[in-house]
Amino acid sequence: MNNKKNNVVLITGASRRLGKEIATFFAQNNFNVGIHYNKSKKDAIRLSSELEKKFCVETVAFKADLRDIKQIKKLINDVYKVFGRLDVLVNNAAVYKKANLIVTNEKIWDDTIDTNLKSTFFLSKYASEKMLINRHGVIINIASLGGLKPFKEHIPYSVSKAGLIMLTRCLAKSLAPKIRVNAIAPGTINFNEENLKAEKILLKDYVDPKEIAKLVYSLTDEFKHITGQCIPIESGNLLI
Repeated sequence: MNNKKNNVVLITGASRRLGKEIATFFAQNNFNVGIHYNKSKKDAIRLSSELEKKFCVETVAFKADLRDIKQIKKLINDVYKVFGRLDVLVNNAAVYKKANLIVTNEKIWDDTIDTNLKSTFFLSKYASEKMLINRHGVIINIASLGGLKPFKEHIPYSVSKAGLIMLTRCLAKSLAPKIRVNAIAPGTINFNEENLKAEKILLKDYVDPKEIAKLVYSLTDEFKHITGQCIPIESGNLLI
């Protein structure tokens, strides 16, 4: 992509944790950043202010409940209205509820599928319409190790992420050649918030969120011939 100062990325679930790292990496590389949040308003506004001061880019915080398709459509329209373009969408927002076969009820199932999978479809649908105005764009979906191997204690989550990986492939075929679509499947991420023990992990270390953010950006800006792929970044956990 050329003229990066004018390029715009929208990141869902961007106010904290992985979303925050991704937003920071894009701002560091001169992208204007749309910071989506639902409940974490203070965190989103704080991040927006920090990125503008540190990197001299334009950032705006946008609220939306991604379970509501009307709010999704409004979010995309608002981003386009504020920035005048949309080049990159990072579908990062997700819910991660412990729910096995016994515990899972209709509400848990619907909330998880609606947030993790249904919203990604409609965000991508409406965002791609804006991207095609400028005849290019990139969509990155944050999947999970749980989409590649079954998490029996997190069944709705695991199913939603497996669906997200197939959605990535369907979108890539539907939107080529102007828009590339890829997914990243992280394993357990080390946010320095938990007492994580990595003895059972092949590389004896959990994933650094900054490494994931760098991979997201690389798929956006550097690797122009990758589409429809899901790239694991999970310290070898798939091999165990």
